[in-house]
Amino acid sequence: MTEPAEICRLDYLVGTLATAYKGLITSLVLKDFCISELQDGTVIKGTILAAPEGNYEACLMLEGSELCRTLLRKGYMELTADTNLIRGVGRLQIDIIQKGKHIGTFLLKRERPDDFFTTAFELSEEVRSLDLNRLTDGVRDKPGLFSEAENIVAGMLSSKRDWPTLSENINSFSKELFWENRETYYHCFDIFAILLLKALTHIDARGSSKQTANFISLLELPLEREEDPNKLLSAIEAWQRYLAGTCVDLSYSLNAAKRLIRTIRGRLPYADLSDFFTCIVDSLKKRISGAAAIGSTILDDINGLVATNSLNGLTRYSEQYRHSLIEVLSSAEIMIIRGDLSGAEGMILGIDWNLFDDAEMVDAFFDAITTAMNSATADSAVSAIVAGVSTFSVLSSHAVRNMTQGMAGIIEKLSMQGSIVPCKTLIAYIGSEEQLFRDDVLLNPKVASAIISTRDESLVMLYADLASRIMVPVPRITTFSQDTWAEAVDPRHHARLAKFFAILGLNNEMLSPIIVHLICNLFVTGVFISDDKLFQRDISSYLNSGAMRDNFLPNYILLQRLPVYYNEVAATGKLRDYSTEIDSWGNDPLLYFLRKQIHVNASNNNISLIENIMGLRVLVWVILYLFEHTGKDFQSQVLLVT
Repeated sequence: MTEPAEICRLDYLVGTLATAYKGLITSLVLKDFCISELQDGTVIKGTILAAPEGNYEACLMLEGSELCRTLLRKGYMELTADTNLIRGVGRLQIDIIQKGKHIGTFLLKRERPDDFFTTAFELSEEVRSLDLNRLTDGVRDKPGLFSEAENIVAGMLSSKRDWPTLSENINSFSKELFWENRETYYHCFDIFAILLLKALTHIDARGSSKQTANFISLLELPLEREEDPNKLLSAIEAWQRYLAGTCVDLSYSLNAAKRLIRTIRGRLPYADLSDFFTCIVDSLKKRISGAAAIGSTILDDINGLVATNSLNGLTRYSEQYRHSLIEVLSSAEIMIIRGDLSGAEGMILGIDWNLFDDAEMVDAFFDAITTAMNSATADSAVSAIVAGVSTFSVLSSHAVRNMTQGMAGIIEKLSMQGSIVPCKTLIAYIGSEEQLFRDDVLLNPKVASAIISTRDESLVMLYADLASRIMVPVPRITTFSQDTWAEAVDPRHHARLAKFFAILGLNNEMLSPIIVHLICNLFVTGVFISDDKLFQRDISSYLNSGAMRDNFLPNYILLQRLPVYYNEVAATGKLRDYSTEIDSWGNDPLLYFLRKQIHVNASNNNISLIENIMGLRVLVWVILYLFEHTGKDFQSQVLLVT
């Protein structure tokens, strides 16, 4: 018996997911892939990694023709094809099918007939240089850990990498591996560090606190439990070495970094942490240099307005204090270069993380002014707010939200005090410019209610005029969700509609310019409400508010524009029954799409969708029927039908 001749052997064969595939599989990877020439044919073997439970088929394709097909059993496939057909080809294609629907494809290529086949999928540089087999080699006898390792490999080889999930999986796997197989843990330590850092560099620093914590915690377990100082020192050096080659921002996880420094010093006081310190200092300098700060002029303006303790608290966020921090960090940088790590460490540990939080700064600014403001100081307070806010050019989304709440609180207090003129000044400032917080403040029901409660017609009319300049954007369906096929529209469309109705529900005739504006707006832009928004609740609240009692006609015209249905919403009742029955008529992808679309989203747009699809299908069926039964009169009959 002759030995099989291998013409391809790969640890992992990477495939691509089909563009139209909408399912649970996020990566397509075959492990232990092999093509062997035997006496009775060419055998192709491999096992798909991390495939959810399901019935799958593998189909070997050559130039558009199917050579053979097989069922996958627990991800394993074995295809047998005619050797004579395979020997001369330069490209092979393996399609993965589930219930007649194409999931994805593996492509193989070779330059000459006597070459080995290799993958046609180009791996990225960040994966090509890693030996991912190390993750699985040491845990093949541990089914649970082996499965976790394969999931990480599949995630890294995926063309749709989910970095936050990968970071979590690596963090969990590394901890379990530490307890189960210490030798394999240290053998894979550099891979863990590299992958956790890659997850960090692919995520915005402000939203990556969990991923930063995962990278920092990679050292926490060895620091706590490792008894061999040499292994521990080697891990710390490797961790720092990979950190030094990146531009990871540690400023948002400064407290965790401080804890790590103290822990390392407690276990290995002689460890060289210069790379770690350099990364922290660089992160802090970059963040402080671009952070918002309160100018000295603003502090002078509110010196006699706010309490002394509040003013002292605000000086921590001043430009002058920011400059002093940069000088401290520059000194720490010089100490690191000179080798004075003890002095640099003291400076780093002495820095207060909250000083860099612009959301905290905004809260402190508005709290100080709101607390001190009264009817006598209202004009000065508003002037200080306008001047201060104008200097906050760069703010995080959290800080903008806090500013919105602060503005609303100031307006409410001005209204309660009867400070009409300062309130007008502030409202005009908010509405006259394209402020980041303009829409959120003016469309805040609490702000509208506070303004109405003043019973000052000029103030209410000013507010109504400014609010009427805010548009509900055109919904404009741009795409469909890859997971649910629900329509993707401008999120501001529904959000602003809901806010407008909350304001109009306050039931005040002086807000009539807003309702007229909204009617005209919706007649031009149209309305789209997906069923998952539960907009019916907003309409019910609006109707129960009594808004229609005094001004019926405009409200009636407005409500006519809203496609809100109270029965047969979502995948229940006759909608589900009929669409399921229609889909069962045959393996028709268009009818399958129709059923899925109705089951996940029961908006009124489905009515025209059904009409168009059913009309098209009926026409096709009639043409096919005529083709089978009318013979030579087929053409004239089709023309008659169409």
